[in-house]
Amino acid sequence: MSNKSIISRSDLPEAARKELTDAGLDGLNVGDTFICDENDRCEIIRINRIDVDKKAGEISYIGYGHATQWDCSEFSKEYGGAHGAEEFNSYLERHRYTKITEGSFAEWQQKARDIINGKADISLYKDADSDMVNSETALMSNGSKESLIALQQDLTAKKQTAALVTAFVNWEMQRQMSELKAVKNKMYGVLAEFGEKIKKIMRVITIIELYMGIDEELFCIQEGQKAPVDTPITFRQAVLYMDEEIGHWENGGLDYTNIAWFDEWLVKGKGENFKKLFPEEKGMVVFRPRRFPKDYNEGDPLKEYFMNKENVNSTYLLIRNGECLYRVFTEKLVILPRLFPLRRELQTLFDEMNVSKHRSSYEKEKHKEKFEDSMYHYRKRAMLMQGLIDRSEVFHPLPCKINIFNLEETKELVNFVYDDEATLPSGRLTFKDWQKQLNEGITHGSRVLVTGEYGGIFFGQYGKEERQARLFGSLKYHHNLPDTPDAGIYDVEVYKEETTEWLKEDEYEKQKANVLQVIKTRQDHILRHYMPDDPLTKPTGKNVEGTDDYIKEYRVIYMKEHLTIMYTPGDTIWNDDECRHVPRSKRVRWEIWSDDKFILHWDRLSEEDIDFYLESRVDRPNYLDMMPVLQRTKKLIQEEQQKEAPFIQLLTGSLTSQMPGYLMEDIRERVVRCIDWWKWKNIIKRPIDKDDVLAIRMIEKRVKSKNYHNLKWD
Repeated sequence: MSNKSIISRSDLPEAARKELTDAGLDGLNVGDTFICDENDRCEIIRINRIDVDKKAGEISYIGYGHATQWDCSEFSKEYGGAHGAEEFNSYLERHRYTKITEGSFAEWQQKARDIINGKADISLYKDADSDMVNSETALMSNGSKESLIALQQDLTAKKQTAALVTAFVNWEMQRQMSELKAVKNKMYGVLAEFGEKIKKIMRVITIIELYMGIDEELFCIQEGQKAPVDTPITFRQAVLYMDEEIGHWENGGLDYTNIAWFDEWLVKGKGENFKKLFPEEKGMVVFRPRRFPKDYNEGDPLKEYFMNKENVNSTYLLIRNGECLYRVFTEKLVILPRLFPLRRELQTLFDEMNVSKHRSSYEKEKHKEKFEDSMYHYRKRAMLMQGLIDRSEVFHPLPCKINIFNLEETKELVNFVYDDEATLPSGRLTFKDWQKQLNEGITHGSRVLVTGEYGGIFFGQYGKEERQARLFGSLKYHHNLPDTPDAGIYDVEVYKEETTEWLKEDEYEKQKANVLQVIKTRQDHILRHYMPDDPLTKPTGKNVEGTDDYIKEYRVIYMKEHLTIMYTPGDTIWNDDECRHVPRSKRVRWEIWSDDKFILHWDRLSEEDIDFYLESRVDRPNYLDMMPVLQRTKKLIQEEQQKEAPFIQLLTGSLTSQMPGYLMEDIRERVVRCIDWWKWKNIIKRPIDKDDVLAIRMIEKRVKSKNYHNLKWD
């Protein structure tokens, strides 16, 4: 290596010593210490090394360490450094470092403590001759140049002393603040211990109050015959939501102000609703008003916040005993996310706490707290359940005393249903996935159901105006935007739009198979990034070789297809000639996407699918999106079935006489199936009626086919 590490000033070559002198660092040596007093920053450094270039004899590096103890008994080996004397001096001046010359660290620290504690007079560090120095006349009469130099040196030394005392005062203040902070943290620790003890006591009090039913409201929804004495008490794990169970989607659904409405819905008719929700004869299920916040459109965010807080935090217990129904409410308990833990939940917490041999004590304590918190929340719920069994009559009559904390003797009398762990038992798709799969089959000639529900959530990546602005032709202008289509069934048309694109060579090769028509292929060089105003003349700039940056591009024209519906908005448009709004007379074209939430592929719908998703519990959280679509769809399906009923009756009656040996029910089943086939085979789908001669002829032929069971239906 070319550098030499110097540990003594006597080892410094002449060039290096001169460099130090020129930089104002005359006398700098390894072991010298400096203290910094820059604003809130106070630190002490010590010179650890001075490296000299062997060839040039100049200083190449000055390294220093940082004091790691408040008494300056230890320094880091390497904290920082500077390349050369000038750079190091600049660093010292920039950060207001003062060299510690005479005296030990302990002596300077003691001086600082005396000043802080009021034992030393600050005036000791002031200049007694300051008045004389302030007077030029006095200085002129002082005598010789030598005496003035001596005075200057004296003032410089006093200034340095004052600077050192000031810096050590700051240093000492930082030390004391650090020690005070440590003491404060210890006191916070003491307070935390009290807090933990108080927390445990309050938890016990809460559990006792829950058991005793303090601040609990019990309301009888319906009286009636109670369940037999030996009927087990069933506790359901899942938390249900009142608005989802009713499924009333208008005005955003039910909320905490509609609890009485929910009570009425439960006992409506012969109690089919509460028996469907709670098929067991005796037990309890947890309800909350809503899963998601409600948009009240109040214009007052704070008011909406508190209203939704009631929706989310209010917890109700629905208790059934035969035909008797009770609703229990307590402000002392919010049950989320479920009444009792998942089968593996507590075991997982145990494992997390015990698996960590190599974890720190802090991590172990955090896992312990997490476990205890989870246990506490479930323990509260268990005590509430036990209290309802012991102190109330809601589950009576009972064959014996029941303790849910010890079910060894009475386990047949208590049943825990883990319904929050259930998945779709049918194996069918969720509603969203089913709708997506259904709509992917939409093509030219298909029929789609437009639900007319155009809330902001329905427009996906485009807002309402953006979607409407994608109309073709002159209707792309926002001031002419039409109303959205009304609910109903529409025919789908594929609209073909000629599109021109410039493709880079590599991209063109990838997409060549999708290009319907290549109008022109440019073999000459054109711009990599062409400019709209002059695409053939402006280069992109100079590349690394200094030449213009060009690349091949290809101009292609192809037909882009859009799925669209045609409709008459029934609104008005501005007429420039008449200077007024006039009724819109022409139909407009509107683009649809297969992932639109407000459409369903009508030709592939079945009433069976609709009924399934209307009853699907897994899809209940999406009822605000789902219910409007499903309810309107079912109504329209039934209307189309009513229109087709005379056709089915006519054809079934006619074929019964032509197909001896077949039961009328079998013939009717064939007719219905062949009608669906006939609808689907036509490019343009349409309903069917009794006057459709062509349909009658084709359907009759297929129903009577001797090879009926081997026919293709897709």
